[in-house]
Amino acid sequence: MARVISYADATVVEMHDRPCWTADDHERVTQTLWQAGRGQSRLVVDCGGVRFITGRFLSALLVTMKRLGARPADIALCRIAPAPLEVFRATRLDQVFLICPTLEQALAADWPEPRPIILAT
Repeated sequence: MARVISYADATVVEMHDRPCWTADDHERVTQTLWQAGRGQSRLVVDCGGVRFITGRFLSALLVTMKRLGARPADIALCRIAPAPLEVFRATRLDQVFLICPTLEQALAADWPEPRPIILAT
């Protein structure tokens, strides 16, 4: 199960090694992320223990973002292993979530300028 740690300006959720591996776990992770992010200016998902991700985990992150009304980079991910990081890059979700190498950098990161997801031509 995920561990939740509250800080003054953010909440950190430490994920376990295979988040959302089952449908039940997907619902638990989504609920945990949503509850942790409510009322906080930043939600940090610490993926240091995560070795494998599935589409369900990506879904949980996106559902949480929508439920919270978060903008791109309001949810930060940190300590992502190389294989899961490649999934974020391939799906271009690295453009939606702020990705930092360490927890400290995620907590201290400046707020990025919001970029439009759809560019006018």
